[in-house]
Amino acid sequence: MDFFVIKKISDNELPYKTALRELKEETGLTAEKMWTLDKVNTFYDAQNNTMNLIPVFGVKVNSLKIVLSNEHSEYKWCNINETIKLLAWEQQKKGIEIFYEMLQENKKRLKILEIKIYEH
Repeated sequence: MDFFVIKKISDNELPYKTALRELKEETGLTAEKMWTLDKVNTFYDAQNNTMNLIPVFGVKVNSLKIVLSNEHSEYKWCNINETIKLLAWEQQKKGIEIFYEMLQENKKRLKILEIKIYEH
């Protein structure tokens, strides 16, 4: 499993498709399943004087083999506790906790929040 926060949405691109694209570009992974989380990250960008709302997604990937883009130098698979300790932003930590809870305890919520992804 991987948790992913959208970086930049291209013109006319749906947010979940941006997340799928970024996942592929940065890790070489493809999502097998995807869920929207009932959580939205927010932050203020002082340089542009904008408030940003960022949807949060969880994915089940098709492989554990990572092929990093040149934007990254290393990666690490972690359990939930180590993941939370490594993240700097409280909203990212909360997103991880929500997704983990969904995976562990709430199959009905997973079904409701699943995004049907289709490859063309």
